[in-house]
Amino acid sequence: MIALQPVTWHNIGDVIDLKIHESQEGFLAPNVYGIAQAYVAWAANGHQPITLAIFKNDDAIGFAMLEYKTAEENEYKNNSHPYYYLSNFMIDKNHQGKGYGKAALKEVIKYLHTAKPQLAAASIYLSYKPNNAIARRLFASVGFVETGETEDGDDIVACLVLK
Repeated sequence: MIALQPVTWHNIGDVIDLKIHESQEGFLAPNVYGIAQAYVAWAANGHQPITLAIFKNDDAIGFAMLEYKTAEENEYKNNSHPYYYLSNFMIDKNHQGKGYGKAALKEVIKYLHTAKPQLAAASIYLSYKPNNAIARRLFASVGFVETGETEDGDDIVACLVLK
């Protein structure tokens, strides 16, 4: 069973130790960098990112990080509502290809629906490298739709409307 837990002192080492396949390098920064970004966002901007360890039973197998954005912080043309930005999402290389990524994404979406960890939002946005076919298929499989916009030069932006 896939479950989400906040990143804590108890599991931070396990999250930092998770790795992607060598073929995926360049698509995502190491988790320690994501956790550092969360701290800087909180300390410098007052934003409190949501850092989640993804567990299968008692084993940490992945990491997700989201940040709540107000309508005033909107970066996207067709969005005038608050949203969550999924800045990090990964499954450890030893656990990929088993359906855990899709199950974990569904848990993240469910978490935003039920827990409303910060405030209600209309959508989730994310981006990925254009040559990351695995990410493209995974995000599309749970309902993310490419918006036609790009970030950081050429990263593809996709959105999931929360119902």
